[in-house]
Amino acid sequence: MDNYNNFMAELNKEIQDLIRLGVDPTVAVLTVHNRRGVESEGEKVAKINRGSTCIQTIGMVIGISLFGMLLYFGLKGFVTVNTPSVSTTPSASQTISPTVNIPLFGMNSNLDVSFVTLQGFSICYQVPYSSATTVPILISACGSNPNAVVFVGSMQTAGSGTFHLGAFAKASDVFMRTTSLTTAYLHNGVYWYCVDGYGFGFADCSTINLYFADSTPGDYRLSWNTCTQYADCKPPGGYRSGSNLLLNSDSNWQKVIYIKN
Repeated sequence: MDNYNNFMAELNKEIQDLIRLGVDPTVAVLTVHNRRGVESEGEKVAKINRGSTCIQTIGMVIGISLFGMLLYFGLKGFVTVNTPSVSTTPSASQTISPTVNIPLFGMNSNLDVSFVTLQGFSICYQVPYSSATTVPILISACGSNPNAVVFVGSMQTAGSGTFHLGAFAKASDVFMRTTSLTTAYLHNGVYWYCVDGYGFGFADCSTINLYFADSTPGDYRLSWNTCTQYADCKPPGGYRSGSNLLLNSDSNWQKVIYIKN
């Protein structure tokens, strides 16, 4: 990921330089993006490094990269921006609200816990990976306000200062019940699913394989079992954080959700 991180740092500097000159943040992002080309070398490097098994359309890649950089760099400069109105759910009539401010775009690894709390987030759910998780439990703990923003993540220990993996999105999108065992749905740059009796989590592409949690290979996937009654799901905790698998009985790894109302 070093090449990708270096590329993102260069883009950040160019955009922030334009903003300091008085250029509107949206215009600054579009200017730098166009200067770099429709699909930059950094974006290609990111795809190669992630080793994604998904094939995405060019239009989706362009749209995500544009809005992703806008939201990401907006946060870096502490500039608040709005999420785009893009249809990303199983129903074409359901869209991400353009009026909900999302402080981060996409997936994050090794993110400092202090960074999340400084943005006004507080913890609403934390249990060891060995504990059973169900969709009703998650919604009861963190889903009462559909307009809230949540951060779903994992920690290697309860006292860790960093999240191993995590992602931000609107609560109504994260906890929206889905039924497909093979498809996750795009919200705020990450593909989410929430299937009763199978699994809850996110991935870096739409392809998933819920048996019961997501067993698709990859480093950029978080999946928790949501089953308690099936013998195949015993023990019902776990299941994964990135390439760390079979965490069903692990009492050190933590499932965490933070919320900002």
